[in-house]
Amino acid sequence: MENEIYITRKEKWFETKHGNDIPLEEWLAFVKNDPDMRLDNFSVATLENGELFRYDNPGAAVYIHRAAGETDCHEIAFEYLSGNIKVNAQSDDNIMEKIRHIAFKLGAHIQAETEAQTDEIPLEEPYDPKPVFSFSDLLEPVKKALHKLEHKPDETSLNPLPEADKKKT
Repeated sequence: MENEIYITRKEKWFETKHGNDIPLEEWLAFVKNDPDMRLDNFSVATLENGELFRYDNPGAAVYIHRAAGETDCHEIAFEYLSGNIKVNAQSDDNIMEKIRHIAFKLGAHIQAETEAQTDEIPLEEPYDPKPVFSFSDLLEPVKKALHKLEHKPDETSLNPLPEADKKKT
């Protein structure tokens, strides 16, 4: 089931008074610096007849998510809306971790759409993505190549200078 979730600095996400908004510039900077997100600045809606309608939407971004063990990527839309960040997301632990991470980084909190569900969704601990590989895994081929390049002196380099060469020096 999809829920509309808001990342907000407001007491309630639907408040209209300004001052606790997340500035668009701050959101854009966050998206720009997050390797898992892409700034689109447009959104797409499905009309009743099934057609897709694309419209300009400054601040609209996409989280590109691949669940562990899956090969397919999922794109989760994030919209900048009235000083809040809105996301339609299924209750997926990995996506909620990302939403918590964004809220933590923006100094905000998370609320669900309906007034009955505006209780805080806990931020819990900051987002800590699980690495798919370790840094040492990346270094292993380099270590092997360096090992092959190790200098191994041959016998001629171990021999002292011939007597005739010693007299010249």
